[in-house]
Amino acid sequence: MTSQEHAVERYMRALNDPKSLVDETEVSAIEDKLAKANSPLERLRLQSKLQDLRSPSLEGLEDDFIANAQEWAETNGVTVEAFLAEGVPADVLNRAGFKVKTRGRRKGTVSSRPRAPRVSKNVIREHIPAKGLFTVAQLVAACQGTEATVRKTLQEEIDAGNVVERGIDETYEGRGKAPVRYEHV
Repeated sequence: MTSQEHAVERYMRALNDPKSLVDETEVSAIEDKLAKANSPLERLRLQSKLQDLRSPSLEGLEDDFIANAQEWAETNGVTVEAFLAEGVPADVLNRAGFKVKTRGRRKGTVSSRPRAPRVSKNVIREHIPAKGLFTVAQLVAACQGTEATVRKTLQEEIDAGNVVERGIDETYEGRGKAPVRYEHV
């Protein structure tokens, strides 16, 4: 096994099973030393070492993976999509030299769903029908805003006395709860 292969394999094993990093022989040896230790300072050192051994860090393995993964993948015909499918975070792959597109605010994620356009409260207010009943879903469709922003703006309009809640739609026959209807006053 080459050093590149070893670095990739150790990281992948640790990623899929972090407990595989725990060296039970070393843990047992430290537990034995702890049981025999009388010095409070020595016990503190051993407790600290034991915690590190029981919860090992991926950091060093991740650094080795980053240094070796791209060259190993090219040599072995492994695609970036394969790494993603096996759970390797996109930000780690980017640091390893792969080209992984990320979207949105969260680093390390790949999203296929575009973000909804920003719609101001004024635009939402302009789309509130002057006459007749309407639902949140209808208002969202009309103004192309997010449901959360529409609901918040609608609540502000209710609080201001410009909109009133008229109860649930008794004629609704779809899945889930019947929508609440509103009316501009």
